[in-house]
Amino acid sequence: MELIKVLGQIGIFAFAATLIQKRIDHSAAERLEEFKASLNLMSSKETVLHNKRFLVIEELNSRLVDLDYAMRTLTFPLKFDPTEESEAQLFDSANNAFQVFNMFFEKNKIYFPIDTCKVLENIRQKFYDALWNYDQPRRIKGMMINDGGELLRQVQLRAIEVYQQVKDEFPVLREGFEKELRQILKVAENDKI
Repeated sequence: MELIKVLGQIGIFAFAATLIQKRIDHSAAERLEEFKASLNLMSSKETVLHNKRFLVIEELNSRLVDLDYAMRTLTFPLKFDPTEESEAQLFDSANNAFQVFNMFFEKNKIYFPIDTCKVLENIRQKFYDALWNYDQPRRIKGMMINDGGELLRQVQLRAIEVYQQVKDEFPVLREGFEKELRQILKVAENDKI
């Protein structure tokens, strides 16, 4: 009789243990599904952010290339059409390219690490300074300064310096920026730039 009681108690405990085990398994499965759903949501957000960041990087780089080209065209010493009107058009084109680049950067710099923003701010300042310095002769002519042309000659020499800067320094700045972009996009691991 004792044996029957013991077997009965063991059966009840075994049944209870089985129920508890199934409840634990069910709870663990529910938690695992919740965790998977949370991971999927986070992954989806990361994918959307990465895709947006990729589009911003692509567009910003395109605008920087346009600006660089406009500045090279503007500052190139030998012009096919050296008239003031043609020069004004080239300046307007370069200035417009700068404004487009600058506004796009300002609106989208949140997508870049702070160090990359510093690189871009340096590039932006260099282009701004180059535009300002290159346009100085036109501004001086507009002021009607009459010093025998000495100031204008100095400014023209400065324009040649600006051309050298655009030709020599800006490609280096762009390469540095492109390297930053490759690191952001994780395509720089095998590059030896």
